[in-house]
Amino acid sequence: MSLATPAKLAPAQADLPASGPSHSLRPLLVAVLAAKLAVAAVLVGCAAMAPTVAADGGYFVSD
Repeated sequence: MSLATPAKLAPAQADLPASGPSHSLRPLLVAVLAAKLAVAAVLVGCAAMAPTVAADGGYFVSD
């Protein structure tokens, strides 16, 4: 078994397309990922602004 030399690889690589076909659902995947990140940022922001457990009782709905 020997390693492939660049001269042997050149014909094989010439048969490959320059770039693969883009997937038809790729824009949807990117949009869903961006939406998930936006929702996560909003939820973390809301949790950061929530009053602490030791806050005054007036913050709690059950009182």
